[in-house]
Amino acid sequence: MAISPQEVEQIVRRVRQRYGQPEASAEPVRAPVATPPAATGGGVFATVAEAVAAAGRAFETFRDVSLEVRRQIIERLRRDMRESAEELGRRAHEETGLGRAEDKTLKNLLVTDKTPGPEDLEPIAVTGDHGMTVTEYAPFGI
Repeated sequence: MAISPQEVEQIVRRVRQRYGQPEASAEPVRAPVATPPAATGGGVFATVAEAVAAAGRAFETFRDVSLEVRRQIIERLRRDMRESAEELGRRAHEETGLGRAEDKTLKNLLVTDKTPGPEDLEPIAVTGDHGMTVTEYAPFGI
């Protein structure tokens, strides 16, 4: 069952009313287009192909990194995300005009704390009457 553009507009209008946001103008809301960073990186890319290529290079760099180093990297990222969650939520709300900044902050915290990290790469050993099975997960690709 497809939703018509008119039905989408009605849904958006109801959500905006529910959260006390002004009626949308005839001009659609567009996220600002980021200027690609210099060749040194920054995590913003002009094309999907460039982003995929960068992810491939990152995979090659981190493929052989120990679990302990991965734990340290992910914990640092999580710590920084927790510290920045409120500001990022506020900015996302300001840029899009959608939702509530508080909800975006909670979403940032949820993603930060619930996205699996190196803890999912821990080896699992199962023993029984017929021997032992060891499962070790390994990263592969992007």
